[in-house]
Amino acid sequence: MSYCRKTAQHSVHPTGGSRRVFEHFSWLEVGSGKAAWSRPTHPRVTQAVSPLDMTEILDFGNIGNMDYRKIGFWQLMTLSMLLTFVAQFIHEAGHCAVYGLLGTEPVWSVNSLAQIWDDLPLHPENWSEFITPNGESGWIRMTSVPNQTEHVFGLLMGPLASLLGVIFGLGLIRLRKDAATRQIGSVLVLTISLPMIQYYLRSPWRNTGDEYFIATYLHIPKYALDLPLGLLFLMGFVLALYWLGDWKTRLKWLGVTTLGSMPVGLFIMYINGWVISQINQENRFFQPLFGFALPVFVFNVAVLALLGLWWKYGSVQDRKAG
Repeated sequence: MSYCRKTAQHSVHPTGGSRRVFEHFSWLEVGSGKAAWSRPTHPRVTQAVSPLDMTEILDFGNIGNMDYRKIGFWQLMTLSMLLTFVAQFIHEAGHCAVYGLLGTEPVWSVNSLAQIWDDLPLHPENWSEFITPNGESGWIRMTSVPNQTEHVFGLLMGPLASLLGVIFGLGLIRLRKDAATRQIGSVLVLTISLPMIQYYLRSPWRNTGDEYFIATYLHIPKYALDLPLGLLFLMGFVLALYWLGDWKTRLKWLGVTTLGSMPVGLFIMYINGWVISQINQENRFFQPLFGFALPVFVFNVAVLALLGLWWKYGSVQDRKAG
């Protein structure tokens, strides 16, 4: 949840609302199928395999039916748009959960904590004045400002929540057997990991964001956070692509997912500032629910419901194809 200079400039994937905002949305990624590797017809000796055998983990021919790579253009496009919202929500929910548990009663917009810079809130009594590590002064919608240690945990939980989202997506691909669930897992990994990779690649030229503030608080170099986190997201991204089997399929998935994610990223960037303005005006329809402005929370619930309908439709199509 880094902090952003202008409320109208917030953006993703990601940060709990910082200048990193739309940076997190470099959005990404339709699949055709390829038969799994052929098996030898002659008998062979079965050898014991360690649970940590990387060959077994990486062998996409061993993860079952590969038909999950076969998906229509509009079906994948719709899934990528829905999961772009989910990816952003996962990141922000990580931040929000920590600050909520600390009792600060945060109010979150679409992709950032409600915050105002270069101006006074209309009702300052509902906001807390805050000074960033680089000396900028602003207002954040919390009942109290967390101390430095609490801020470190709150800031760190955004990237960690995104990383858990990648791990969850990989688990869906690897452990589930139905095509629709695996498709959700694949797109979830892509929509989270690719923007995060691009975000960390810009690290040398970036002096804001969750990791920047954490490093400043802890007096450590920023690359000490950016490098390991970036490598972990890269590993998840590569593994999801590897399991897609061939480069033609990988490029199709990446292209359509990117095409579906970009308009969502633009929408989030645009709407975030407007939501914060409604919070500032104490609009009664924008009161917090579980830490999020009411319309934001309701919208995310609606997205999850639509994702459930998508999964049901995909499962029906899968059964018909089978």
